[in-house]
Amino acid sequence: MMNLIEQRIISDGIIEPGNILKINNFLNQQIEPDVIYFLAQDLKKRFEGVEMTKILTIEISGIPIATMLGHLLNLPVVFARKQEILNTTEGMYSSQAFSFTHKQQNKVYVPMPFISSADKILIVDDFLANGEASRALIDIVNQAGATVAGIGIAIEKGFMKGGRELRAEGYRVESVVIIDEMDYETKTIHFRQQTKEIYLAGGCFWGTEHYFKQIEGVVETEVGFANGNTENPTYKEVYTDTTGYAETVHVKYHPDVVSLEFLLQMFFKAIDPTSLNKQGHDEGTRYRTGIYYTDPEDLPVIEKVFAEEQKNHQQPLAVEKLPLKNFYTAEEYHQDYLDKNPTGYCHLPLSLFEFARKAKEKK
Repeated sequence: MMNLIEQRIISDGIIEPGNILKINNFLNQQIEPDVIYFLAQDLKKRFEGVEMTKILTIEISGIPIATMLGHLLNLPVVFARKQEILNTTEGMYSSQAFSFTHKQQNKVYVPMPFISSADKILIVDDFLANGEASRALIDIVNQAGATVAGIGIAIEKGFMKGGRELRAEGYRVESVVIIDEMDYETKTIHFRQQTKEIYLAGGCFWGTEHYFKQIEGVVETEVGFANGNTENPTYKEVYTDTTGYAETVHVKYHPDVVSLEFLLQMFFKAIDPTSLNKQGHDEGTRYRTGIYYTDPEDLPVIEKVFAEEQKNHQQPLAVEKLPLKNFYTAEEYHQDYLDKNPTGYCHLPLSLFEFARKAKEKK
């Protein structure tokens, strides 16, 4: 399923010779607030938990995205000008940036007082092709003695070297859209699938959802009911234990940031895997544990983690390992329940949430 930006690229984008993509209708000339808000919200989620003090972008099209993101993160936004500021006595950081779209070299400037050595900078821009603009901003951050916290991009041309090289150098690059192929003759565009999904039943879904939200690389969660026997079940119906459904969390994650294997290892740390239909004080078939997959290629990873976990127990695991048959989203008041009700009921200890926040996968 395409996200909003991918949909708008397909409907309004214009491919020109030389791998040029024009999106003037909604970003580069005419700016649509819903598009800017979507981009900012997406980047906010991707960099959740990253320590940042300022956002740095480059004029012109990066400014609206950076400003909305700055509003959401409550961070100041600094932008690099493409013209030297003449009526100032302040020193300047400067660098060179070649524009892939306009095929011209630009010198960019940032007044020295706006970036200090104590700053942790999130770089934001609209496009990433060969990486010239990002490298110019990295150069300015380095001149100031500051730290690059990450690079957030609206649209990355994945078939070009910029993103690949920056990631290889250790920079965290997050792009809302990555285009893997773009053909001027056929007017076709192919997008990279950036997220994967897994459905995890770990007892009461209030705590299980909150636990997985803390893990770096998880970008979206949704609670609901999986692998039951009726259509459109309500929470009250599932609570009767007559529908066959399990309280389940739909987890979307970035495989470049966190692997399925690590997520499943974390899952087993949050459940009693030998307990049948019972987690904590909650009993019933709706509280059974299970891993439900939509991609058959995930099964070998699931089986590997199961085998490793079984070594830790004399009793057989009581965790289901099945393809997802069906999933229905739970009522809105169940979504993000512990965010809305911080003192609400949870079968998991609070220490487990802190553990999830600090957990890092060994690469």
